[in-house]
Amino acid sequence: MWRFLVARACFLVALVLVASSAMIAVTSLAPGDVTAEAQLEGANGEQIARERVRLGLDRPVLARVAGWLGHTARLDFGTSFRYGQPVLALVTTRAAHS
Repeated sequence: MWRFLVARACFLVALVLVASSAMIAVTSLAPGDVTAEAQLEGANGEQIARERVRLGLDRPVLARVAGWLGHTARLDFGTSFRYGQPVLALVTTRAAHS
């Protein structure tokens, strides 16, 4: 029974990593990015370039995937755009209530 549970847990981790990496790769292939909205709001080229660097959008796709995997291994999921708080803290707080 334990072997089955360990095998399923390993499969789950692998599945999440592959699906997340694929999501990063696919969104990189799509035209535009999150800074396109800033451009529509009237931001100049310098502000958009700074935002792209801050978000890591200036790096190659493989570098972004590797960085994401490294942060995920350390349970560092970044900061929520909406709430401005660490994502891990938000998830653990909300998971306790569900």
